[in-house]
Amino acid sequence: MFLKISDQQHLKNLLSRLKFDATPLWGNMTAQQMIEHLIDQIQYSNRKKVPFCERSPEQAETMGNLYG
Repeated sequence: MFLKISDQQHLKNLLSRLKFDATPLWGNMTAQQMIEHLIDQIQYSNRKKVPFCERSPEQAETMGNLYG
């Protein structure tokens, strides 16, 4: 499902139906975590938030090697 982020009314309608205690159809995020994740992704895509690494360069290099 694709959303036009600029269609704020449609987005509000969708979000207003979200129940805080809803059981995920897949994954394990709560409704609150899902909304926070959505906000983060929109902020990253609009360059209002800059990604950062919370690990030391050595840890980041080790993790990079784990994932290929």
